[in-house]
Amino acid sequence: MGEIKSTLDLVMARTKHLTLSEADKQEQSQSQFLARLNGLLQKVYDQSFRFEEFNRAVADLVVEFNVDFRAPLVDALLQKIDPGKDNEVALALLQNSADVDIRGLQLVLKQFQDAFDTVRLVHADRVMRAIADKFLISGSDVFPNLDRDVKWNKTVATLMDQHNIRLVNEKLKIRGAIDS
Repeated sequence: MGEIKSTLDLVMARTKHLTLSEADKQEQSQSQFLARLNGLLQKVYDQSFRFEEFNRAVADLVVEFNVDFRAPLVDALLQKIDPGKDNEVALALLQNSADVDIRGLQLVLKQFQDAFDTVRLVHADRVMRAIADKFLISGSDVFPNLDRDVKWNKTVATLMDQHNIRLVNEKLKIRGAIDS
């Protein structure tokens, strides 16, 4: 009676003559590096890794994969930066781990936050006055639900679009500085 082979044994037997080209090996190595780098970044975002541990782990990855980590790290961090979100971790990593000048990004993000806060106060005041006029309800316990206000949502979308354009330009400047 013949032996029963597993699926893995059958696949291995049929593909043992196949080899990867150098380009395929390089692509696979780059893909593995990026996956591990993203895993390390996630640990920092989850606060299970401190910046020092992250830097040591990235140094180990660089030795293991023999690649330049700066460009992929910058790309991964720039993708995470978004106005209206907490960008402190990404900015700190860009500055400390990738040695990037983040002043332009900080300026755009601060200008967005300032504009957002100003617009929010104006809209909240408008909604609170409308509630007081229409329903005769006012006081310190009245909080407007701006998310349900159509005007507010349009204003926020416009504000985001304006600052995203400026943010993309800052990201391109940083990316250009990395490439040169």
